[in-house]
Amino acid sequence: MNLNEEKLDDIFLEKLEGFTKAPSPESWENIRLQLISKRKKGRILIYRVLAVAAVLALAMIAGWVFYGHQTLKPNQPLVEKAI
Repeated sequence: MNLNEEKLDDIFLEKLEGFTKAPSPESWENIRLQLISKRKKGRILIYRVLAVAAVLALAMIAGWVFYGHQTLKPNQPLVEKAI
C-alpha cells in the first residue's frame, strides 16, 4: 500500500469509528423467517427418526409374533437326521 491509500484508510476509520446503523425491518423479518424454517427442519428430522423407530419396532414385534412361538422342545434336535 502506498501512502495515499493509508491516509484514505485512516480518514474512513476516523469518520466511521462510532457509526452504527439499525437493521431495517425487512432484515428482522428475514431473520425471523430463517429461524422458523430451521425449527421446521428440526421437527421433520425428529418425525423421520420416530417413523424409522416405529417401523423397526413393528418389524420386531411381527417377527416375535410369527416366529417367536416356534420354539424347540427341550430334547428336540435342531436338524432332522438325514437318511
